[in-house]
Amino acid sequence: MRNNIKDFYGAVVGYTDVDARGDVTAHDRYGKILGTFKKDRNVTVDFYGRILANGDITSSLVWDAERKRKEELSKTR
Repeated sequence: MRNNIKDFYGAVVGYTDVDARGDVTAHDRYGKILGTFKKDRNVTVDFYGRILANGDITSSLVWDAERKRKEELSKTR
């Protein structure tokens, strides 16, 4: 099941997908995988498989990616 994550203006900044096992995968606005919450282990791992936190922090991965994107845009202006 896909859950869109929107900013204050209603623009989609990313989304999470929940699979049949309950694992949650975070994607940025372009569809790039940012990390996954492994329900059986109760940990969130990044794209490379490194443990980031106990529990589900996938939505914060999306917001962090959006913040970094905006920082990069402001550097080019």
